[in-house]
Amino acid sequence: MPPNLTTFFPILILFFLFIPSGTAGSVTAYANDFIDPDYILAGSFAPQTERARMTILQWARSLALDGPWSA
Repeated sequence: MPPNLTTFFPILILFFLFIPSGTAGSVTAYANDFIDPDYILAGSFAPQTERARMTILQWARSLALDGPWSA
């Protein structure tokens, strides 16, 4: 005769509550890509990037007002 589901369900819940998670203590790894400074200093960007560049400058100015920052 199969076990009664009403007695098995609480045991199943306890099992899943105390199972160790594989994500505990995980660390996010961000891309470690750097842009060549000579490319930035040359300033030869495509015209399509104008709005993006203006947005970046606005954000940088806004964040600079909230400084000083430290790592």
